[in-house]
Amino acid sequence: MATSNYSIYAIPAFYILALVPQFYSTVLIHRATNGRFDNVNPRGASFSETCKKSLDRASLGRFERSKAAHVNALENLPLFASAVICANMAGLEVGMVNWLYSPESFLVLDCVGHS
Repeated sequence: MATSNYSIYAIPAFYILALVPQFYSTVLIHRATNGRFDNVNPRGASFSETCKKSLDRASLGRFERSKAAHVNALENLPLFASAVICANMAGLEVGMVNWLYSPESFLVLDCVGHS
């Protein structure tokens, strides 16, 4: 039985999902500053101070966590992409490779890892 290999599509899907926290943090800061968001130097000290002044404690926490999630996802993208490519180049069974890079496998592996 020939199964289509969908695992390679997980790479652009991973990248798109890595952008979601960035969009969320941008929307959050725009709402908190009533559209007066200045993104000239987002890594500067003045931007950090502006965020602390214009956001309440809960919003600032959500903003910082979403930025961290975005950065973590981008840091892990090369590892994920190389694992997908290596699995395909090694000639692993297509069904197993598709399952390994599916959301179901991450749920199972996450549950097993936290047991």
